[in-house]
Amino acid sequence: MKKFASIKAYSFLHYSLILPIAVLVGIFERYGNQFYVVEGAWPMILVFVVAYLVSILYLVSSPRTAQKSIFARSIGVLITAYVFSILVLALFRFHFSLGFVAIYFSITACWVSYLTIDQYKKISTIKFGVVKVGNWKAIESLDLQIVSLDNPERDEDYDVLVIDRQVDFDDRWTLFITSKALEGIQILSLNELFEFDQQRISLEHFVEEQLSTSGAMNYYTPIKRTVDFIVGLIAVLILAIPVICFVFLIKLTSTGPGIYRQKRIGRHGKEFLLYKLRTMYADAELTGPMFSIDSDPRITKLGKILRKTRIDEWPQFINVLKGEMSVVGPRPERPAWVSQFKESIPYYELRHMVRPGITGWAQIRQGYASGRLESLRKLEYDLYYIKHVGVVFDVAILLETVKVLFRAFKE
Repeated sequence: MKKFASIKAYSFLHYSLILPIAVLVGIFERYGNQFYVVEGAWPMILVFVVAYLVSILYLVSSPRTAQKSIFARSIGVLITAYVFSILVLALFRFHFSLGFVAIYFSITACWVSYLTIDQYKKISTIKFGVVKVGNWKAIESLDLQIVSLDNPERDEDYDVLVIDRQVDFDDRWTLFITSKALEGIQILSLNELFEFDQQRISLEHFVEEQLSTSGAMNYYTPIKRTVDFIVGLIAVLILAIPVICFVFLIKLTSTGPGIYRQKRIGRHGKEFLLYKLRTMYADAELTGPMFSIDSDPRITKLGKILRKTRIDEWPQFINVLKGEMSVVGPRPERPAWVSQFKESIPYYELRHMVRPGITGWAQIRQGYASGRLESLRKLEYDLYYIKHVGVVFDVAILLETVKVLFRAFKE
């Protein structure tokens, strides 16, 4: 997948080229010809630079989107970032100029929109030459330019060669594939093709070497833990009073404790107690653990609101502080489900290689699971996250989570 990773890195560098031009708007003397930082402008410049960098990190690493919605998405992300920046500046009473904001936003919006569309065109023009596969219907369902290669002696026009490692090739095909590799043609497995298109690791075509990484998890884990602790501490301090208020509301509207503690499985398969605001009636699981479903009669009226807005997850920042969870990661499952899925879903235990999270790639892509098939699909997204774990991916997931929360508040 080096070619696709390089596309993202290349795009990030191109996005960043506008920063010097945009920053000059803030340091150029209005009535003179000398360049210098206007008095009191540094906080404004730094805040908007951070907003811009966060925006492009999201745009470069977020899921592939249909071309017709790319412009709206890029502008929407920038508007959200700059509105938030203005609120931060106003909150801390830093000076900011609406003229600077207007010019800065106009420059960056035009640049980001152009490059986002250009990036989409680059990816959408890649042609994948696919050697005979066992499941051609699955290939046809992909939103990619696919060229079928059914004869090694007849060459076609393509950029990347895709092979199915589960198919045995005769000498003609082996010679063909080897010659293309020597010519410098990038060769992907069918597994990697599905991974690129669907942004999950399909267990139907999974091979163990597909999870091989560049060691990013090793150096990122301690950094991630440090960031988690800082974020967890800030969140606990900010959310303590609102959580206490919700605890009283829960106790007023239904019998039972306000905070619900439940055993979950964490990193390396260790059990821990997860904290949540109670959203179900007391003794809702006297007959044993059950999956939550739509219109679940066990959920209280207040509980439906808390679940929809994810407010019920707020106490889990305590788990983050204790090191049992991360802000971003696979959702922790209950011991009963883990025991069951370990037997019925292959490679299920691999999701316990990292700390579970309050939000995660599977959560924003799949949502709650209510059975084995949905849990299998969530595992595919979890494995994709574990393979590509990193600061850029985590930032993209957090921004996607914010979008999900905004939609929940609007509904």
